[in-house]
Amino acid sequence: QNRQGAYDLFYDSSSPGSMKGNIVRSIISKDDRYIWIGTEDGELNRYDSEEGTFKSFPVKETFGNIQSVLIDGDQLWIATYGKGLFKYDPAKESVTAHYNLAGNYVIDLLKTMDGDIAAATHNGLFVMKKGNDGFDLVDGTSEDFVHTLEQDALGYIWVGTYGQGIKIFGRHFRHLRTITQNDGSGLLSNHITSFYEDSDRHFWVTTDGGLCYKDPQTSVLDCRFYGITMEDGLPTNVVCSITEDLDGMFWISTTRGLIRMTLRDRHFSPIYFEESQI
Repeated sequence: QNRQGAYDLFYDSSSPGSMKGNIVRSIISKDDRYIWIGTEDGELNRYDSEEGTFKSFPVKETFGNIQSVLIDGDQLWIATYGKGLFKYDPAKESVTAHYNLAGNYVIDLLKTMDGDIAAATHNGLFVMKKGNDGFDLVDGTSEDFVHTLEQDALGYIWVGTYGQGIKIFGRHFRHLRTITQNDGSGLLSNHITSFYEDSDRHFWVTTDGGLCYKDPQTSVLDCRFYGITMEDGLPTNVVCSITEDLDGMFWISTTRGLIRMTLRDRHFSPIYFEESQI
């Protein structure tokens, strides 16, 4: 949505400077100009917000299905579904490294404050320590379908699984706590879809059972979550992600469309793109 309240639609076309791919999975930016977009139909695009144009890269046959893109200096880490993890140099349009991780189904990526690279996979959490050139499986995660990763402002690493709840690690991947739906924490589901920390340091957890958040004053080691569900106004309890705009409004994507919310009064906007899986 632009500042005038209208939406720009970008789609695959044969026109010069247009986006390639139709199933957008990953959107990431590091500055105010360039936005990187990876798609599940194997396309990698860079959007130039000043020029209003896209540059696509010839990677479809190599990557197949892009799940996550991570910017690391002038290189990109590309997580794929079935082909493992790649390091890619967009300036040279070439792969500089390839890693086969267990099953090669890599879902999400995180670069930690210490410079480590973490990879979420169907078969656990893998980490490459800064200065190393290989990934190791984090103890206690081999049975986990790791779905999403985030590091909060205090350095805690949140590992969201699809079915086993949340695992919290210290900065050196020492396990500190596991949170599940039925442990009294207030977590609404063990199927975690994303994490987000807002400008006031509320920590948000999106799940297939609703939206959860914790207050910034509460300790990670004994925090309890507040829940927001269809009873509060969500169009569905299957929430995919949340982000905050410059006006402090929260945008929530769901399998029933996109909504906007204020936290203070939990006021919800009408549903945008109703019946769309966003």
